[in-house]
Parts: sequence; structure tokens; C-alpha cells
Amino acid sequence: YLSEKVLAAQETHEGVTEDGIEDAFEVLGEIQEIVKTGLWVGDCFIYTSSVNRLNYYVGGEIVTIAHLDRTMYLLGYIPKDNRLYLGDKELNIVSYSLLVSVLEYQTAVMRRDFSMADKVLPTIPKEQRTRVAHFLEKQ
Repeated sequence: YLSEKVLAAQETHEGVTEDGIEDAFEVLGEIQEIVKTGLWVGDCFIYTSSVNRLNYYVGGEIVTIAHLDRTMYLLGYIPKDNRLYLGDKELNIVSYSLLVSVLEYQTAVMRRDFSMADKVLPTIPKEQRTRVAHFLEKQ
């Protein structure tokens, strides 16, 4: 998000269309999936896809959290509980564990901020280290 472009467009009224201000965002990556619902957690985009997968996208890498057996909609993420909540049209609620520390570590690695990654790594529980190792192998 480029707030300075938005401020300039609002002052001059140039570049403002009925769809908004196109220069307000810089495209960092593109995925070839249809996103049903999504939300941002820091620099990580968590979404459900049209093929009923719960994924997150961080720095060009798509990580699948779960394969869903029906269409689910993201309700939100509560960082203090490290839980991601989804619901369906019948008002059933499902939650998945998603650690903020893992997301922060993966974001730091993708940004090549290895000093920050080194600081975050000790906060990741040992049972999640295999997941981190798989992520690093892909890099």
C-alpha cells in the first residue's frame, strides 16, 4: 500500500477512477487461484480457495494449512490464541492453529531479513520446527 500515492491522488483528483486509485498498491506477487475469502495477518495473506483449500501466501510461497471438505469462509484470526476461525453457511465454526511466530519467521526469511529470522526462531515451538524445515527446503 502506497499511502503517498493516495494522498497525491486525493489532492489533485488525478488517477481516481470508479474502481479506486490504481497506483495505491504495488503488486508483489500473483497467484493463479480463485480466492473465496481472505485476510491479512501482517505481510501474510490467508485465504480460502474455490477448490476448498485453506492456504496462506507469504513472499511468493503458497502454504496449504488444510483441505476443507466443504465451502468455508474466513471469520478472522486471533493472534493471542494463534487460532484461525472459519464458518460455513450452516453456522458451523471450525478453528485451525496457526502460530504468529511461524508466520513472522517465514516473512523474515522471504524478505531476506535473516537477523530478524534468527530472533524469531527460538520462539517457535519444537513441534512446529518440521514445518519450518519444509519451508526452508522449498527456498
